[in-house]
Amino acid sequence: MIASQYRITLPADYDMDIIRKRVRDNGYKTDGFEGLKFKLYLTTENGKYNNLQNSYSPLYLWKDHVTTLHYAGQENSTARRAVTSMHP
Repeated sequence: MIASQYRITLPADYDMDIIRKRVRDNGYKTDGFEGLKFKLYLTTENGKYNNLQNSYSPLYLWKDHVTTLHYAGQENSTARRAVTSMHP
Protein backbone atom coordinates (compact mmCIF):
# COMPACT_ATOMS: atom_id res chain seq x y z
CA MET A 1 0.00 0.00 0.00
CA ILE A 2 1.09 3.56 -0.76
CA ALA A 3 -0.27 6.71 0.87
CA SER A 4 -0.16 10.00 -1.00
CA GLN A 5 -1.08 13.34 0.48
CA TYR A 6 -0.69 17.02 -0.20
CA ARG A 7 -1.52 19.98 2.00
CA ILE A 8 -2.79 23.41 1.11
CA THR A 9 -2.47 26.08 3.80
CA LEU A 10 -5.22 28.66 3.52
CA PRO A 11 -5.56 32.20 4.88
CA ALA A 12 -6.73 32.49 8.50
CA ASP A 13 -10.00 34.13 7.42
CA TYR A 14 -10.73 31.64 4.61
CA ASP A 15 -14.31 30.37 4.59
CA MET A 16 -13.88 26.61 5.13
CA ASP A 17 -17.43 26.03 3.89
CA ILE A 18 -15.94 26.56 0.42
CA ILE A 19 -13.72 23.51 0.98
CA ARG A 20 -16.58 21.42 2.36
CA LYS A 21 -18.68 22.31 -0.71
CA ARG A 22 -15.76 21.51 -3.03
CA VAL A 23 -15.37 18.05 -1.47
CA ARG A 24 -19.14 17.46 -1.62
CA ASP A 25 -19.30 18.54 -5.27
CA ASN A 26 -16.08 16.97 -6.55
CA GLY A 27 -15.02 14.19 -4.16
CA TYR A 28 -16.75 11.55 -6.23
CA LYS A 29 -14.50 12.25 -9.23
CA THR A 30 -11.86 9.82 -7.98
CA ASP A 31 -14.41 7.07 -7.29
CA GLY A 32 -13.55 4.04 -9.35
CA PHE A 33 -9.88 4.93 -9.90
CA GLU A 34 -8.10 1.63 -10.30
CA GLY A 35 -6.09 0.80 -7.18
CA LEU A 36 -7.52 3.61 -5.04
CA LYS A 37 -8.55 1.84 -1.85
CA PHE A 38 -9.40 4.76 0.42
CA LYS A 39 -9.53 8.54 0.45
CA LEU A 40 -9.91 11.15 3.15
CA TYR A 41 -10.33 14.89 2.85
CA LEU A 42 -8.70 16.34 5.95
CA THR A 43 -9.09 19.91 7.16
CA THR A 44 -7.93 22.09 10.02
CA GLU A 45 -9.75 25.25 11.00
CA ASN A 46 -8.06 28.21 12.62
CA GLY A 47 -9.16 28.44 16.26
CA LYS A 48 -10.94 25.05 16.32
CA TYR A 49 -9.45 22.31 18.48
CA ASN A 50 -6.33 24.43 19.06
CA ASN A 51 -5.52 24.59 15.32
CA LEU A 52 -3.40 27.57 14.33
CA GLN A 53 -4.36 27.68 10.64
CA ASN A 54 -6.87 26.70 8.01
CA SER A 55 -5.76 23.89 5.75
CA TYR A 56 -7.05 21.28 3.35
CA SER A 57 -5.20 18.02 2.90
CA PRO A 58 -6.49 15.14 0.75
CA LEU A 59 -5.07 11.73 1.65
CA TYR A 60 -5.24 8.74 -0.70
CA LEU A 61 -4.39 5.11 0.02
CA TRP A 62 -3.37 3.14 -3.07
CA LYS A 63 -3.01 -0.59 -3.70
CA ASP A 64 0.56 -0.21 -5.01
CA HIS A 65 2.99 2.17 -6.67
CA VAL A 66 1.90 1.15 -10.18
CA THR A 67 -1.65 2.40 -9.67
CA THR A 68 -0.36 5.52 -7.92
CA LEU A 69 1.89 6.38 -10.85
CA HIS A 70 -0.94 5.66 -13.30
CA TYR A 71 -3.06 8.21 -11.45
CA ALA A 72 -0.22 10.73 -11.56
CA GLY A 73 -0.10 10.33 -15.31
CA GLN A 74 -3.68 11.59 -15.63
CA GLU A 75 -4.20 15.16 -16.84
CA ASN A 76 -4.57 16.37 -13.29
CA SER A 77 -2.10 18.74 -11.63
CA THR A 78 -3.51 17.84 -8.21
CA ALA A 79 -2.59 14.20 -8.81
CA ARG A 80 0.95 15.12 -9.79
CA ARG A 81 1.35 17.16 -6.59
CA ALA A 82 -0.04 14.28 -4.53
CA VAL A 83 2.47 11.81 -5.88
CA THR A 84 5.36 14.10 -5.01
CA SER A 85 4.58 13.40 -1.37
CA MET A 86 4.05 9.62 -1.52
CA HIS A 87 4.78 7.63 1.62
CA PRO A 88 5.37 3.88 1.28
